[in-house]
Amino acid sequence: MKSVPFVPAMRGFVRIAILIAMLAICFAPAAQGQFADASQAGAPVAIHAPWRFHIGDDPQWATPGFDDSQWPLIRLDKSWAEQGHKFYSGFAWYRMKVKLPATKEPLALGVTEIVSADEIYADGQLIGAIGKMRPTPVWLGYSMTTHAFALPTALNGRTIELAIRVWQPQASSNDVAFTGRAPYPLVGSVQTIANLSEISTIAIAATQIPLWLEGATALGIGLFSLGLFFLRRRATEYAWAALFLFADAGRDIGEWLYHSYQWPAFDWIFGANCLSAALLIFWLLFIWRFLRAPADKLLRTGIVLLLLAPIPVLFARAGYISVTDASLTWVIVPLVLTILVVARLVRLAWQGNRDAQLLLAPFLLSNLMTSVMWAMDILYWFGAIKSRRGIAYLTFYRGSAFSLSWDWLFTLLADLAVAVLLMLRFARTAERDERLSAEMEAAHSVQAQLVPALLPATPHFRFESAYLAASEVGGDFYQVYPQSDSSVLIAIGDVSGKGLKAAMLGTLVVGALRSLVQENIPLAEILARLNRQLADNSDGSFVTCCVARVDSDGMLTIANAGHLPPYRNGEEISCESGLPLGLTATAEFAETTLQLALGDRLTFLSDGVVEARDPSGELFGFQRTLAISGQTADHIARAA
Repeated sequence: MKSVPFVPAMRGFVRIAILIAMLAICFAPAAQGQFADASQAGAPVAIHAPWRFHIGDDPQWATPGFDDSQWPLIRLDKSWAEQGHKFYSGFAWYRMKVKLPATKEPLALGVTEIVSADEIYADGQLIGAIGKMRPTPVWLGYSMTTHAFALPTALNGRTIELAIRVWQPQASSNDVAFTGRAPYPLVGSVQTIANLSEISTIAIAATQIPLWLEGATALGIGLFSLGLFFLRRRATEYAWAALFLFADAGRDIGEWLYHSYQWPAFDWIFGANCLSAALLIFWLLFIWRFLRAPADKLLRTGIVLLLLAPIPVLFARAGYISVTDASLTWVIVPLVLTILVVARLVRLAWQGNRDAQLLLAPFLLSNLMTSVMWAMDILYWFGAIKSRRGIAYLTFYRGSAFSLSWDWLFTLLADLAVAVLLMLRFARTAERDERLSAEMEAAHSVQAQLVPALLPATPHFRFESAYLAASEVGGDFYQVYPQSDSSVLIAIGDVSGKGLKAAMLGTLVVGALRSLVQENIPLAEILARLNRQLADNSDGSFVTCCVARVDSDGMLTIANAGHLPPYRNGEEISCESGLPLGLTATAEFAETTLQLALGDRLTFLSDGVVEARDPSGELFGFQRTLAISGQTADHIARAA
């Protein structure tokens, strides 16, 4: 670029021009502040111009004659944090000169909440407020509804001074993206602004459609789960799932009520934290019960931490810590628990646990995006990212009425996955119960052969028996075999285990006994041969058995294989006891003999008497058994 030589003759002219300009600046009147023209007729006019802004508080700043020309300009559609006042909390003022339409129709100002509390002044006159500013400001829930404030009709056609006094709580000043940001104020007729206010309320309600849908889905699935619990009271996983889903729906409903009715923020934050803690506690209990896992250290630690998580909010409310610190505590605890539980589920799923495999999908869906948001919050609070607007990138649909986020979608899918999971569990349990019912019916039929209700009558002996079945079918058996020489052989025993398998093994033992008794062999040999048969075909089960022969002259012979010895007239008979049948094929058994007198009472018992427990868990025991051994069979059974 070529230089142009300066013409000496023009130097004087330039000096005079500069002098005139300086004089013009010196004698110019002071700037009268920022100005917006809203006098156009027709539709409401939005005040797009930047506002004069000042932090602090002074009642004089509402007066129309105040000189605010030295105040900086600030845009209302951006947060003040982005315009040089990051993390500022307390009072601040906005000022603007606005020319109103010259009309006889009443005018109104439409203002959306700027921060937590607002007061609107027109030419020094307070025309309305949003939130609670007096006597002391209160942090309420934010409301994005357009509020209509009537302007005095005497101001129509004039240029007035609008002043907005705002208050931002320190507790929420860290929310950089929203602090001090609002839609542009509107000037128009009272009716038009009122209509716009109603429309904005409807529009904001429309933005809550996804929240309502999620809450309604959680509530519906929760009621479904509660119904399954009433059908199957022992399956408490349905109850925990219902409570988890109810807490989820309650949190969504509370969020909507908080913003719609502007509840005190600290009340809602504490309530929301309590609901979140309850939600996660119920979620943990549901997982553990669904897995049929015992309460372990991880579950107990998680419940304790979640119960403590909302407490820091109370310290923040008292002013001991910031709400940021309180929220950070709440973020870290669920995030750590999520990682630990996911690790547990992945390990169990890898080991082939089908329930863990089924549960992993809804758990990951429910917590994946939530954990991402928790992590973003932590990074934001530690300064690793400058704005929480990154959360906006989690939105996959933006419509004119509402937006949908991945977090919302994953939570909805998680709730639906829980519903599918509950249906699968219920169907599987119903199928199993039906199979068990058929098995139990068959087992009861078999057991009727093991414990006959009627015992044979003999010339020399009188028998009585009592059998009160427990909740499960077992392998208890007793039999009486009259002999041709007027003696009688008695056998009583118990098969290890419960259910149809034990009952079937008991049937085999009774059948073998019936065959061996007919061979008229010694009692010890009967037990030895039974033992060899069971040991050769053992699958881990064993049988206790006591056999006794009573001759017509009262001679008693006993052989015992690990069973309770009989009682004579309330006293235990001392007899040698061998190993239970089926443990080892080489076991040997001894016989004990003694003479009975006329009228003696012999009592044979199963271990169900000694091992019976009262509601507190205390055993009936040997001492009580001995004390009642001389009573009738029915009395003994009912006492136990």
